Amino acid sequence: MINKIKRTWLLIYYITFFFSLITIALSILLYYNLIKIDRAYKYIIYALTLFLLLFSLYSLITKFKFIKDETKNILKKNKFTRKIIKEYDFRTAIFALGSLLINLGMLAYYLGFTVFRFNYWFLSLTIYYTLLFLAREITLYIYYKYGYNEEKIINVHKICGILLCFLPLYLYVAVREMVGSNFNYRYAKIHVIVIAAITFYKLILGIFNASKAHKTKSLLTIALRNINLAEVLVSMVALASMMLDNFGDESLKQKNEELVFLTGFIVTILTLIIGISMIRRAIKDKTILTMEVGINGLENVYRRRK
Repeated sequence: MINKIKRTWLLIYYITFFFSLITIALSILLYYNLIKIDRAYKYIIYALTLFLLLFSLYSLITKFKFIKDETKNILKKNKFTRKIIKEYDFRTAIFALGSLLINLGMLAYYLGFTVFRFNYWFLSLTIYYTLLFLAREITLYIYYKYGYNEEKIINVHKICGILLCFLPLYLYVAVREMVGSNFNYRYAKIHVIVIAAITFYKLILGIFNASKAHKTKSLLTIALRNINLAEVLVSMVALASMMLDNFGDESLKQKNEELVFLTGFIVTILTLIIGISMIRRAIKDKTILTMEVGINGLENVYRRRK
C-alpha cells in the first residue's frame, strides 16, 4: 500500500513537470502572438503556467531525494535500465549514442544547405559536425566491438584527440565568414536568453562530467566526455555572436566583432589543450602497454626455455 502511494505521488510529480514544460512553451507562443486566442483564455494559461512552475520548483526543492530514489527503484527492475544506473561507462555510451543521432541530423541539415545554397558558412558547419560525428562514431564503435582491447582503445583515444584539435578551427572559420559577410541574425530576446541558459548549463555539466570521467581511468569514457565538452566550448563562439547581434550596440559593431574573434581564439586554445592532452595520454599509455607486453613476452620465452 505504501509503495502504491509513493508511485502515485511520483507519477503526479512527473505529470506536473511535463505539463509545466508544455504550458511554458504555450505561454511563450502566446506572448509573441504566434498563437491567437481570446484574452481571457490567455490569462488563464498564464496563471496555470505560473502555478505549475511554482509547484514543480517546490517539488524539486523539497522532494528531490524522494523523486530520485523512487525513479532509481523503478529503473532497477529492468535489466537494461539497471545497467544504465549502475555502470557509468555504459551510461556514458548510451547518452553519447543519443548525441550521435542528433549530430547526424545536424550534419544532414547543413550538408543539404551546402549542396543547394553553397557558402563557406554552411561548408564550415558541415565539416564541424562531420568531425564531431566521426569522433563519437569511432569511439562508440570501439566501445561496442572492442571494449576490452586496450591497444584499440588507446588508438581511438588518440584519433579523437586529433579530431578535437581540428574541431574549433572550422567553427572559427564559420563565425569569421558569418561576421565578414555581414549576416544579421535577429532572434526574439527570450530565445537568445534560453539558448544562453542552456549553453551555460551544458558547459557546467560538461566540465563536471569530464572531470568525473577522468576519475574512472576509462579512456573511452574520457573520450566521449571530452567530445561533449569540446562541442559545448565551441558552441560558446556561436552564442557570443548571437548575443552581440541581438544585444550589442550597432555603433560598436567593430568592437563586437573583435569580442567574437577573441571568444573564438580562447575556445580554440582550450579545445586544442583538450585534444593535445588526449594525444599525450594515448602516447603515454601506448608506451606503458608496449613495455608491459614486451616484459610479459620475455617472461613467457624464459618460462618456455625452462
